[in-house]
Amino acid sequence: VIILGDRFEVFGAAYASFILKIPIAHISGGDVTIGAQDDVFRHCITKMSWWHFVSNSVSKKRVIQLGENPNRVFNVGSLGADMISNIKFFTKKYIENKTGIKFVKKNIFITFHPETLSVTKTTDMFKEILRAISQFSDINFIFSSSNIDSNGYIINELIIKFVKNNKNAYFYNSFGRNLYLSIIKHVDAVLGNSSSGITEVPLLNKYTINVGDRQQGRYKTKSILDTRCTKKDIVASINYLYNSNYKIKKMYNPYSTKGASNKIFKIIDTKDFPKNLKKPFYDLIKY
Repeated sequence: VIILGDRFEVFGAAYASFILKIPIAHISGGDVTIGAQDDVFRHCITKMSWWHFVSNSVSKKRVIQLGENPNRVFNVGSLGADMISNIKFFTKKYIENKTGIKFVKKNIFITFHPETLSVTKTTDMFKEILRAISQFSDINFIFSSSNIDSNGYIINELIIKFVKNNKNAYFYNSFGRNLYLSIIKHVDAVLGNSSSGITEVPLLNKYTINVGDRQQGRYKTKSILDTRCTKKDIVASINYLYNSNYKIKKMYNPYSTKGASNKIFKIIDTKDFPKNLKKPFYDLIKY
């Protein structure tokens, strides 16, 4: 079984496979997201998995630190880079006709999910974002839906209400992958706390304003502005983004290795499926 990521949905698949003694190839283990429950699910899936396909060198070290044998841990890069290199991007005109979005000189895409381990209420956090962006009438804000984590539906309700009262705000229920990435090509930055802002947006040479702690711990490039989830800090980050002195000509990204899918396929194709799934703990401590 090949499993991607760290969500509670795929944790169920990993658990069932482990109980049934089916070897698991896990993609994107070793990452850290301190502000979300996904962090725990990810590391649990790592311990249930036989092969590990990580996206960067730091994550490889973490998987080994969790007791996995280095011979079964492979740094293949990001699947996001593969996807971006293969999709056909939609034009600005097509996007406007399909979604009703009207691009202006300044545009920011917003995608925000609940911080499932935060002591601050999701609604309070998102309201800080809405208060902040209300200060910018010359910027268009394009919202995507929140995910299905606890209280995600509340975020969506707040978005819909905000869009109704602000002419420079847009909400489209489900963009889909190609449309989403095409929109990113035509905006200045992504604001929020999605992993996409860390691993994919820099590959499109766009900036990210990463809000709060959901993605705290992820390996990040210089194009990502970390900010606390307060109106004051978010306003400051948006102003800094449009400061003429803040320009990165070439955005280095630790996840940018292309060909990840082919590497994963070739590695699995050369391996024998283990009949015995007993795994000695690869201990870094020498007794």
